[in-house]
Amino acid sequence: MKFLGQTSYCLGVQIHYVPNGGILLHQQAYVQKILKLFQMDQSNPLAAPMIGRSKTNDDPYQPREEEEEVVDKSRYLTAVGALTYLTTHTRPDIAFAVSILARHSQNPTARHWNGVEHLLKYLRGTSDLGLYYHKTDQPQIQGFADSGFRTNVNAGKSQTGYIFLKCGAPISWKSTKQTVTTTSTNHADFLAFHEAARETVWLRTMERY
Repeated sequence: MKFLGQTSYCLGVQIHYVPNGGILLHQQAYVQKILKLFQMDQSNPLAAPMIGRSKTNDDPYQPREEEEEVVDKSRYLTAVGALTYLTTHTRPDIAFAVSILARHSQNPTARHWNGVEHLLKYLRGTSDLGLYYHKTDQPQIQGFADSGFRTNVNAGKSQTGYIFLKCGAPISWKSTKQTVTTTSTNHADFLAFHEAARETVWLRTMERY
């Protein structure tokens, strides 16, 4: 065995050490790889990861209608899988969009693929975004949680979202559809806070080590 110096690249994550003691984690090279794979590396960048949601027929986040044709399922699954890997490592900003697009993996249509392309165009303009952890004498954990009541109108399900910060950047986050059908915004909030509380216990346990 021999020492090869500080780690600069690991499992698709690029690591930069800032002189003041901070660390920057990002996946710019991985994003570029995804964009080239789906021929989106020359696309026009967009400022938001999602198209405004609506109840119209062109909404990329609504379930497939009976008359709609299913597009290349394998290609759609590849895109969703790549985006999921990205959001679970360094990009919490796309977690909600990926969560919704992943729901249509079994029957993706042209509308849903438009949603994927919109997200890829957003990544085209934000490929250098990452997580910056700065050095501090008091590395306390901060947590935030919320819910979106009936964000999935067709199934009557709400969304759970939480994020925990330490040293100025996220260390844990989640955006997922709730498994229980809630009856009010308070009910949805309680479920979200319950999930966040469980994560809090786990993170505090990890701090001991």
